[in-house]
Amino acid sequence: MYAVSPNFADSKLAAGKIEDKIDVFEDQMNGWLLAHAHSLASPAYPTSQHTGFAILTLVGSYFETIASYLQGASSEYQSAKFFAYGFRAVFPEFETQVVAKGLPDVDAELKRVADAYYKEIRCGLFHEAMTRTGTVVVKGAEYTLQVAEHPITKKLRLEIDPFHLLNRVQAHFNKYVAALRDPSETAIRENFEREWDRRTTA
Repeated sequence: MYAVSPNFADSKLAAGKIEDKIDVFEDQMNGWLLAHAHSLASPAYPTSQHTGFAILTLVGSYFETIASYLQGASSEYQSAKFFAYGFRAVFPEFETQVVAKGLPDVDAELKRVADAYYKEIRCGLFHEAMTRTGTVVVKGAEYTLQVAEHPITKKLRLEIDPFHLLNRVQAHFNKYVAALRDPSETAIRENFEREWDRRTTA
């Protein structure tokens, strides 16, 4: 017997029921990832003022992961593409903002924003242990993520509040799990189970 999440052993999955898979998935994401990010974000944590980069690193894996479950497919060799899909799922308001600007190609602009986050924040942290020069990390902002374009170079500049991002990701995850537990959400449940089975039987 071995642990498959903080609160469940492998026997939890013996029956192969989707409800048990959802329970374990939720427990893994919360207990092994998000709960630790929340601990870092807590004012009770001794150096919480300086935990922003650690929080970004912990929650940075969420976008690509949730995209795989939403689509029921592996992100292997398609990391940036799946990341962009997950990014748009967590930040749906960016589509509204782009449409409001009257830009001719909404999808291209949304991909541009997601790609900037992927390269500047995700890849910076995962490959270099630090965000890259096009990113400013702030605490106590009025927004989670703000994107601005340099007037000359046209390069995007990202300002992100990791503490807001953590809450945003947690809210998205809670909503996703609630949908998974709804038997009427057949497509969401089928995609989840397809990706879960691929990961656990590979």
